[in-house]
Amino acid sequence: MKKIVLSAALLFCVAAASAANRSADNNLELKLNIDKLSVYLSLDAQQAELAESYATEFSDQLHYAKYAKSARRAKKVQRAVYTNLGQMRYTLTKEQYGKYLRLMNVTLRNRGLDQYMAAN
Repeated sequence: MKKIVLSAALLFCVAAASAANRSADNNLELKLNIDKLSVYLSLDAQQAELAESYATEFSDQLHYAKYAKSARRAKKVQRAVYTNLGQMRYTLTKEQYGKYLRLMNVTLRNRGLDQYMAAN
């Protein structure tokens, strides 16, 4: 029960922080807090190091997508998200990846990036 309440509180905090930082021009800027992610997913040292490297790469790819032409922006965002999910799937256990996937879905929806994921 305690884990459920903690995970719900964490998701609420992430959602609130994402909604507070949201703006029309800045929705492609995304910084992942690896320390909180490590605690939430119970990452070991090697997983945390890899997650930090993947998060940096993910943020960079989203930053580049921000400046892409609108016709290519959706594909760049999709590529960034799917690359990150693939890397994390390889690194995390099945249970950790399930939690990460739920967290990523909430974050993308709150930041308004789900519109890019639906576009083809």
